[in-house]
Amino acid sequence: MGKSQKRKGADFERKVADVFGTERVGLRGKPDGDDADVIHDDFYIQCKKYNRIAAYNWLKKTIDECPDEKMPIVVAQQDNGKPFVMLLLDDFIYGLKDVNSLRDVVWVEDE
Repeated sequence: MGKSQKRKGADFERKVADVFGTERVGLRGKPDGDDADVIHDDFYIQCKKYNRIAAYNWLKKTIDECPDEKMPIVVAQQDNGKPFVMLLLDDFIYGLKDVNSLRDVVWVEDE
């Protein structure tokens, strides 16, 4: 992985940490062996930033088709795997407004 890719990942981790009102772990990890990218009391947060993510096309299609009064989510499952949910971070945060650390958070798109 090149320096610009590492920088892009680290910048994304910092941005996610800011959204969750916490801090990123960095490459060294935490002394307790926790390998999450971002420290949080309630969530184990791994950050992935790629140029293209194939599953995002499913979410984009769902967003495009979703009525304004509903929250678009995709539930997916790999054969023999567990189902998982995809939704926009803003929608996730909106759904967690009762969590004190997320009350006034808004995701700001990169310029």
